[in-house]
Amino acid sequence: MIKSKILTSWALLFFLLPLKLMADTIPGKIIPQEIIYHTANANEVIIVWAVNDWQTPSPQELPPGSYVKEKMAYTPMKKDGDSFFVTLPVKEKTYIHYMFWLAKDKKGDPSNNWDTYYDNNYSVFVKKDAAPRLITSIYDIPYYWGFVIFDKALLILSTGLIILLISIVAGFRKIKQLPPSYLLTGFLLASFIIMLLTRLQMNQLYKTPWLLFGAGYYDAVFLCVFGIAAALILYFLKPRVLKHSFCGLLLILILFITITSLLNIDIVKQIGRPFNYQWLYYSGFLQSADAKNAINKSLTPELIKNIIYILSGMAAAGIGFALLFHISNISKRTKLILLIIPVAWIITGFFQRNNAALNSKKTANPIVSFVSSWINAGSAPLLFSAEVTEEERNYINQLHTRTNVYDSLAFPGIKHIVLFVLESTPAEYVSVYNNRFAVTPNIQSWQSKSRIFENIYAHIPATHNSLFS
Repeated sequence: MIKSKILTSWALLFFLLPLKLMADTIPGKIIPQEIIYHTANANEVIIVWAVNDWQTPSPQELPPGSYVKEKMAYTPMKKDGDSFFVTLPVKEKTYIHYMFWLAKDKKGDPSNNWDTYYDNNYSVFVKKDAAPRLITSIYDIPYYWGFVIFDKALLILSTGLIILLISIVAGFRKIKQLPPSYLLTGFLLASFIIMLLTRLQMNQLYKTPWLLFGAGYYDAVFLCVFGIAAALILYFLKPRVLKHSFCGLLLILILFITITSLLNIDIVKQIGRPFNYQWLYYSGFLQSADAKNAINKSLTPELIKNIIYILSGMAAAGIGFALLFHISNISKRTKLILLIIPVAWIITGFFQRNNAALNSKKTANPIVSFVSSWINAGSAPLLFSAEVTEEERNYINQLHTRTNVYDSLAFPGIKHIVLFVLESTPAEYVSVYNNRFAVTPNIQSWQSKSRIFENIYAHIPATHNSLFS
């Protein structure tokens, strides 16, 4: 008898489980998904769409007036002022992939403008009680000129060579007499210009370029301190060979400083701040597999080529500036007056550096940040030495000494709570949200005993900010 029940159970499981899995992957009832598109630059808009990885929608999912072309549906949208509306009657648990064809411009003339969300296309996963999707056209988003320094590498190289050529033509006879102090000054000026361009890009100061004083404040201070110390050493070095050798070392150091500023762009973009000793330590001093993969992925041949172009242009401009300084026969009085320029820059930057538009992590000098993190590596973290009020201290003590914060007897059915945390996993691949792919069967098996949230707040969308907590 028992064996018969076991065989029956296995038979039911064998036949019903595939049916259940199949049912989970089949889209449900028809859900009207409304899409609203705002643009002031079109008189007629057609939404071009498909479902589930660009498959052709079924005939019952096509609104009136739609037609199919190359597997995609073309559906005219209704116009109301600067808004265009459409309702797509698709099935629940369906992905809609779409883009917008601005078929007629504002004057009513034929147009071939497409809004493909910068070639990424739009998409929406249709759920129960689907909320309208409101989209503002990329043609109506204010655009300010952008700047990517690596895209301008050839321009920087060409500009540096032009400056060098002009200076050579103007001061050909004095090239052999070029003092090391002028070379140092020229390279520092050229390096600072490159640093300002990196700050312009990192802080996106396209509308407010005058904030470059604050964005470049720490770089200006660093280069001034470096330049003063180097100039003093050069002044006291008497042997000509030793002075020129030390000058060559200084120029190499300035090139290295410039490289760190260029690499700092992507580092701050990836980790939110300049590279520090803690990141170096926990990466196994860049010997871990993750660190090596990250470096190999970032240092592409194209990036290395652009860095070489920029450094070459900077070196050419530095020599050109040095020659121009030398042939201009600047008097000592004029030199003292010119010193006012970096002082004025630093003073202006000092007052600008706390401007709300400037992020301290995007203005910090990468070398100073790394050295200071190395020096402070052994000190206690600020979290453990933070000043708290007596009231906060008492609350924390009570919180840690209190027992039975929640009376478990009031919830006799709950004994244990397991929290699943998945790294970089979109909800559509988790079975409890969408079982179309069925790639998380173990989580799916706990669905009946789980509390599932479809709209929940995350305090920050980046993993590295949450790792410590």
